[in-house]
Amino acid sequence: MKFAAVLAALIAAAPGVALAQAQPASPNVPSRGNAAIAQLLADGYDIKAAFVNSNISYVFLQKGTSAFMCKSVAGSACEKLN
Repeated sequence: MKFAAVLAALIAAAPGVALAQAQPASPNVPSRGNAAIAQLLADGYDIKAAFVNSNISYVFLQKGTSAFMCKSVAGSACEKLN
């Protein structure tokens, strides 16, 4: 249930998929809100795990052999893991 709450909070904070699609294709750079997460989801990545630690939300996304870790502090930043 905690996973669903974290996911709902992250999606609610996202400025929208349409805005995310207008951004550069590189989700490795910090972005406003959770646009990078929305872009990765729009690109077909699946959320594999999400958790909160010390008021920082972490989301792990995967598509095939490609994986990203996104964290949200004052905005959102995603970095490629492999």
